[in-house]
Amino acid sequence: ITTAQATDGLIATTIGNSWGYIPFQGIKTWPACTSFEKQTMMCTPFNESQYVLSAGYILCLVTLLPLGLVSLEENMLAQKISFIMLILICLEFMFIEFVPRIYHHHSFIT
Repeated sequence: ITTAQATDGLIATTIGNSWGYIPFQGIKTWPACTSFEKQTMMCTPFNESQYVLSAGYILCLVTLLPLGLVSLEENMLAQKISFIMLILICLEFMFIEFVPRIYHHHSFIT
């Protein structure tokens, strides 16, 4: 559920809004989060608790269901790719966070 909510946030942020299904009301749009909602961790289409299905949930289902239907041995390639991506993203994060601070503290400009 947390992954689906994060995916809804990603969809809403990149496209402008996400979509969810409410029984007896149909498909409703969900706008991108405001900065206040992000700070208070209230950035979810399920706050109203009327949504049953969201675009993020469907996207997670479509991408992750095939991995859940096969054995771990058959998933080895996906696991290796995921691990490599995790390492690369962590390295990128460290580079973005720490390299500017190092250059700021050891500035050669006087």
